[in-house]
Amino acid sequence: MEKYVLSVCLAADLNYELKTMLHRHQVRLDICDSLERAEERIGKQRFCLVVCDTTALPTCQALQCLDWMRKVSYTPILLLAPVGTEDELIAAGADQCVPTNATHKTVLSAAFSLLRRYLFYDHYDEVWPLDAVIFRGGIVFDHLRHRVTLDGEEVHFTPREYKLLHYFVRNPGVVISADQICDSVWDVEYDGNRDVTTVIAELRRKLKDTREKHTYIKTIHGFGYQFLL
Repeated sequence: MEKYVLSVCLAADLNYELKTMLHRHQVRLDICDSLERAEERIGKQRFCLVVCDTTALPTCQALQCLDWMRKVSYTPILLLAPVGTEDELIAAGADQCVPTNATHKTVLSAAFSLLRRYLFYDHYDEVWPLDAVIFRGGIVFDHLRHRVTLDGEEVHFTPREYKLLHYFVRNPGVVISADQICDSVWDVEYDGNRDVTTVIAELRRKLKDTREKHTYIKTIHGFGYQFLL
């Protein structure tokens, strides 16, 4: 299956250098000269990276575009952005920003850094960083796409369930208390054990853990919970 990167409003010479770099990794470059055309492409085709120059755009328009893109895709987004707008754009959904006066080499390095995560999905190894795809038993946890499958079937989780499962798959064997789950995982004040118990029960149901045999989550009485794989 061919892989594509989408270029949006980039200068012709930068597109040429980006295309040359991508060719070495068997990735094709799709070029758009406007946000409107880019939105149309993203709605119809899957990309492994979007590189967009927002220099000529009002910040509000760039934010609106990011908001829309994040509703339809988890594709990594690299923006060329005016100095001083980086924090706002990243908060809105960009994965990385480089200043508009950055050298082409800096832009290409940033693009490859984001692209590398995607390209190496098919060569996953346990030593790769925590934001790579994580395999635990029948669970495949793809945090960049916010996608979890169990034995090949996609499973949907509430935000609290997702955050707790993400902690578990990243920290197998670690015992975590209900208090720590609220404080460190959910960033909320601990108020008894009821919410934690409910979420753990739902996680077990969705992961098809049974009372007779907990494949994934074990209760350590008096201490908390442990992810087994």
